[in-house]
Amino acid sequence: MKLTELPLEPLDNGEVRVRVRAAGICATDLHILSGRIKFEKTPRILGHEIAGIVETIGKGVSPDWLGKKVIVDPVIGCGLCSWCHTGRKLLCRNGGELGTTGGDGGYAEYVTVPATNLYVLPDSLSFEAGALIEPLNCTYGAFFKAQPRPGESVLIFGSGPAGLLFLELARACGCGPILLVGGGAARLDLGRKLGASEVWGYRDGELADQVLRATNGEGPDIAIEASGADVAVRQAFDWVRRGGRVVLYGISGARTPNIPSDLIVTKDLTVVTGVGSPLLWNDAIRFAAARKIQLSPLVTHRFPLEEFESALSVAADSTRAIKVVLCPSAIPGKAYGLK
Repeated sequence: MKLTELPLEPLDNGEVRVRVRAAGICATDLHILSGRIKFEKTPRILGHEIAGIVETIGKGVSPDWLGKKVIVDPVIGCGLCSWCHTGRKLLCRNGGELGTTGGDGGYAEYVTVPATNLYVLPDSLSFEAGALIEPLNCTYGAFFKAQPRPGESVLIFGSGPAGLLFLELARACGCGPILLVGGGAARLDLGRKLGASEVWGYRDGELADQVLRATNGEGPDIAIEASGADVAVRQAFDWVRRGGRVVLYGISGARTPNIPSDLIVTKDLTVVTGVGSPLLWNDAIRFAAARKIQLSPLVTHRFPLEEFESALSVAADSTRAIKVVLCPSAIPGKAYGLK
């Protein structure tokens, strides 16, 4: 990856140019760079967690968008297929996601997007918080597929940004106890502050027994796998109570099956997944604007675009960082991006 000066291409009908003010570094981006996940087309500007200001509009776009603080939905569909027509554009065969599979993303001073992919960033939220609405949207949709109810116990594997967002969603829904298994002292400490009932490190002894103790010997009603670790996938199915629900969110990149189908059947489990929620952006934004979810505490490091190497290094170190955000500063007449 290198810093490159690029031309500002003309806008097509319906497009806008957003001056990026914050772009979150996602674990998916790190996995692409390391080769762990291979679905990108290179060269490509990464970055799909984006917030900024609309600076230029194309034909057919309302002038009301000019100067608006916005959050970018990075998933672009064709608008014509059955998936797009049913609100599931993330499955569109002819679409993709900015920064991964569908065009250049937000690790740049500017990003070009369809105006239909914009959401107004409330004044009560910072640009950095706005960049975290994308992972909140994804976790929000996955969590509510499991139909959580107040008073239900929730076990979360993974103390990264996704795991901590799941924790906050469980807390906001009145679930309890909320149990967190993860790594990194800073992440586990933040988990406690955000409302976890009990927090354990991956290497703590007798974890299965501790989970049973905390859930009256039954196991959690909902187990959420947000780490991408194969062992955590198996533990989620092993430890969840009979008749419970398992949320699969992390991507391991494993080349071999790691889902225990017999266990799912014999325990009569419900399994849900989530990689995006195209119809739930406004819900997630309202949740955050109402302070039901705290986004700012998750941001531990901020870097200018020029210091991307340091930013990526810190983001890859779970002992130092939770969420790292790149904060480009646009220079009139020029556009820099990371390819």
